[in-house]
Amino acid sequence: MKKKSIFLFLAVSIIGLSGCSKVKDVEASKSALVTTVSGTAKSSTVYWKTDSDGVNKTSVKNSKFNIKMPNTLSKYSMKLSDSKSFKNAKSIEVAAAKSLISYPKFSNEFNSYSDEFNGYDLTNVKVSDEGAQGLSTLYQSAEGNVIVRGTIDDDKLVGLSLTALFMNQLSQRETAESSYALGLIAKSLGSDYKVVFRGLNKTLSKGGQKITVKSKGITYEFDAKKGTILTVLIHK
Repeated sequence: MKKKSIFLFLAVSIIGLSGCSKVKDVEASKSALVTTVSGTAKSSTVYWKTDSDGVNKTSVKNSKFNIKMPNTLSKYSMKLSDSKSFKNAKSIEVAAAKSLISYPKFSNEFNSYSDEFNGYDLTNVKVSDEGAQGLSTLYQSAEGNVIVRGTIDDDKLVGLSLTALFMNQLSQRETAESSYALGLIAKSLGSDYKVVFRGLNKTLSKGGQKITVKSKGITYEFDAKKGTILTVLIHK
């Protein structure tokens, strides 16, 4: 009887272990443009789905995985599993983001400005009239060194980013172009551009230190890596 009890215990334990999910430590972190769902897994692939998406998969590297989803105005649940059947799946709630402005209004405001900046004609600095749903590039300079990206959901602008190579890698015209684009973004969102440019000047003078400023309910996160790249993330 004693041996039978031990064997029965071992059998139950093995069954219990086989039903455990290999996906663990799942968490979601939100930036201006996307939400990253990350975690660990013992399998080489993690399958995931939401209420609006079919079955997708992502690779696992060094036992870790990351899934980037464009921010949305509605919260939703994501299921993750090491199998397509989603047996013993992990679930996580992804929080909703806040709208900055309607995209048609933003593009109209941005594109309505036509002027020179620091002696350079920048009338061709225009964002896309109709932004695609999800994350997309709204403006890119001819050289590709100045890029404005945005996340749009239900014709609402959810988040923005401005990326610019600068210092030795940007011409004076391109430097003016990136400053001009930032000024237009601030004006279009109803922010005080003087406050925004104080944040820009401060992060450049600090040599790589991250700086955050807020104006009229809008957050501007500046990150400048000395001599290489400037990134500005914009969200509520």
